[in-house]
Amino acid sequence: MAPPPPYEVATEIINKKNLYTRFADTQQWDSMKEIMHPSITLTFELFSGEILEESGVKYSFDNIQDWIDLFKVRNKDMQAQHLVSPPHLEQMNENEVEAVFTVIFLCGSKDLTKGWKGEGGGWYYETWTREEGSGEWRMKKLRMVRNYWKVTVADES
Repeated sequence: MAPPPPYEVATEIINKKNLYTRFADTQQWDSMKEIMHPSITLTFELFSGEILEESGVKYSFDNIQDWIDLFKVRNKDMQAQHLVSPPHLEQMNENEVEAVFTVIFLCGSKDLTKGWKGEGGGWYYETWTREEGSGEWRMKKLRMVRNYWKVTVADES
């Protein structure tokens, strides 16, 4: 096991992860560019290791813009709340930190009395890298593993 990063590095990563959850929950998708590397890889997996697929779309992206473009459309009629745990952090070298955050997410249609609601949980496995020049830490890789997912559809009769 690698050692944890210095306090200042850990704090920057934790703060940026909290921005990630707020940007996702408030649908500020373009703001993700403030915390993610442009060539980030993002994958969303089932606990079995399979890539999540919905409506013929595999949730695996090799740049931030493709991910933003999909989620702007996919989540526009949804409310969400992500809750993340304090992370397990390991400093792999002076310019790279591996992070694991537990996540619980609640989501549903925007209508208060009809539609659907979902709850789930899992883990974010992330790689954060320090940018040359600015020294700023940015998310370079995100792999979300969904361990639990339950959807309830409201009776609309």
